[in-house]
Amino acid sequence: MIRKMTADPVRRIFLVWALGIISIVLLLGWGPADAFMPKAETAHEEEELLESGDELTDGKASDDDTADDDTANDNRKLSDRKERTDDRDELSSDKKSKEPVRKASAWQIIEICAAMTIMLCVGLFFWGSASPAAAAYITAIYVITALPMLRGQFFALSIMIDHAAWMLWVFRMPRLRNQIRNVGTKEEKRPDGRRELHFNGYEYFLIVFNSFLIVSGICLLRYYGGVENLDFVTYLRPAVYVTGLVGTAHILYLIRLFRGNRYTTSRLLIAGAVFFAFSCIMNKQDLYYAAGLVLLLAFLIWYLVKDEPGMLDFMDRRDKSAKDSSVMYRRRLYAVIILAIIPAAYFSALSVARYRTFHASNFDLGIFAQMYEYMARTGLPVTTVERGYLLSHLYVHFSPVYYLFLPVYMIFRSVESLLVIQAVMVFAGVVPLFLICRHYRLKPLITFLVSCVYLLFPAIGQPLLFDFHENKFIPFFVLWFIYFYLEKKDIPALVFLVLSLFIKEDTPIFLMVFALYRIIGKKDYKRGGILLAVSAVYFAAVMLFIGSHGQGLVEGHYSMYYLEGESGLAALARNILLEPGRVLAQVFDRENLGYIFCTLGVLLFVPLLCRDKRRLILLIPYVAFCLMTAYPSQHDVGYQYTYGPAVLLLLLFIMNLSELERSTQYVVCLTALCAALIMSYAYRGEYSYRYFTEWYENRDEIAEADELIAGIPSGASVTADGLIVPHLSKQQELYEYDNEELYETDYYLLRKGIRYPRFSRNYREMGYEYKGTTGNIRVYLLRHCT
Repeated sequence: MIRKMTADPVRRIFLVWALGIISIVLLLGWGPADAFMPKAETAHEEEELLESGDELTDGKASDDDTADDDTANDNRKLSDRKERTDDRDELSSDKKSKEPVRKASAWQIIEICAAMTIMLCVGLFFWGSASPAAAAYITAIYVITALPMLRGQFFALSIMIDHAAWMLWVFRMPRLRNQIRNVGTKEEKRPDGRRELHFNGYEYFLIVFNSFLIVSGICLLRYYGGVENLDFVTYLRPAVYVTGLVGTAHILYLIRLFRGNRYTTSRLLIAGAVFFAFSCIMNKQDLYYAAGLVLLLAFLIWYLVKDEPGMLDFMDRRDKSAKDSSVMYRRRLYAVIILAIIPAAYFSALSVARYRTFHASNFDLGIFAQMYEYMARTGLPVTTVERGYLLSHLYVHFSPVYYLFLPVYMIFRSVESLLVIQAVMVFAGVVPLFLICRHYRLKPLITFLVSCVYLLFPAIGQPLLFDFHENKFIPFFVLWFIYFYLEKKDIPALVFLVLSLFIKEDTPIFLMVFALYRIIGKKDYKRGGILLAVSAVYFAAVMLFIGSHGQGLVEGHYSMYYLEGESGLAALARNILLEPGRVLAQVFDRENLGYIFCTLGVLLFVPLLCRDKRRLILLIPYVAFCLMTAYPSQHDVGYQYTYGPAVLLLLLFIMNLSELERSTQYVVCLTALCAALIMSYAYRGEYSYRYFTEWYENRDEIAEADELIAGIPSGASVTADGLIVPHLSKQQELYEYDNEELYETDYYLLRKGIRYPRFSRNYREMGYEYKGTTGNIRVYLLRHCT
């Protein structure tokens, strides 16, 4: 029965592989807890920890004895210390008594599993056609490799015997004997006309190198202490490390054997390299370090595909076989929409956690939270926290698009709803991006990969962690407008043109640049000219409106281009034209490199590789808004200013990608996808758990603070710290604390542990009384309000 069951070589492989994996899982799951750490060092550290605990306890008792002369208190403290010491000794004895029992039962399971595997392998060895020379050769290699494992580690012997018996039997198969005999050949024509692929020295090297990357990545994840700390080497056990290398190499070997395709080895190597790069970036979250990893990863992918151009053919096999390409596009679009739900939900939850833990500030969540509350009550977009008095936000930034989301806010009347709305809108922009890729005739799978790059692009997701802004609606509305414009659907294009113009006063600049490209690059004089004229007239009118109220011009962001006493766009343009060296010095400033790596670097600088040089017109906003200014937030992917330039960068990426060869398109998309993941984590990877953890750990204090805020009358005037202001959006008269100017309000809500020197010196003279601290908020109240 066993002989019949194992007649198929594939069944043999998987049968023995399953038994081997079971034994390894049992070993790692129920083996020693310090398998990856030296026993002597671990025991020494535990002993030092116990001694330090004794010293700390004794020191605390002696200090208390000195500080307090009360005999009863001394006796009580000594009694408590004795009880803690007895409890610790009892726990330590329990641990010592229970641990051997647990290990003994684990060793019994491991030995039984290993023995069953060995018996099966030996039995099959004598039943089949043998190849004693190959079996003896592999067994000798295993014995020599596993010798270091025998020193003080009996558990490694089970792995050695298991692997030795496993490969001793597997290498007996005729197919493998032929492959060993024909090392160095790549393929051989079989009698049935098919070509059988064989191993060669190059593939063996790739398998060994891949196993090294995978095991190194696992060790980095287990250590998680920084790649710069050389002490990491002392935490590795040579026996376990060698066992991992050998076992991983054999698993990769069997996957390659089962697939029967030499491209499998290269594909697995790409996956292993991505895993290793991500393990490295988890230990050192640095943009320049991440850029170097992306560069090496890009070189590896390019090198593998260059030597084996058919390696990625499987990716569009279904596209070639589909009778109707529209069906494939539709399926991929559904997949993209489903995938977009994941980052939308993640960033929604993360931004809500940031708000709930009092990390969101008045600029800019508090402003819009109070503005929407005023809009819900009066219909007017006014606030008191933006400039310290009641003022329409349209005087600062002309953004009528906010009214579009007012009905949703009326239903879900909370600050959290605003954060969820903007996250959904940002990632909903992947739908028009997908359709733009289809317009440029990218294959369905390439279109899918480009859409995934959008979902992971640092300049798309990371700004969501900084409060609430109108700029975050740019990708959705502008990409829909571009799609309808390219498809020559004038009515929907006009609708989204109006909505795009209503986002903010600088959105017309992006549309003017796009219109300029269509006029110069595509000779689309009529439609491009209309778009340019409408955008320019609207921009001039809005800037005149804002300038007349003196609230919204951002001349301070370009102050390095003004002489003393100068202002206005005319002086700015004149100085830039007359001193281009100053512009280049700012563009290539060291602080801009990280931003360039997170934007152009993630896209592999493909937006710069234009066959039609006139497309470079689309880079004007990227240079002008992000690189030419010394204002730090404008060349940081964590802020809202990056959305407009990022949209045009993605458009350039799609256009230039459509002109590359098919294999090059796959290489670029795969590398860009990996780069987007790595750079996003390198920029703010620690935020993936920081806010959630803080929310959970401080939930009691947060609940107390929320209860305090809810109890403040809506008609009371409040001055609050900038991080408390977003939680007071329902107050009609609300001000952010300013140490230069103190407002006379009914309440002052300040954060615990923060110094407010001017208020602390004068609050009694101003008529305030300190009412205590609730959660993390200090409350001060006017005497006549008590």
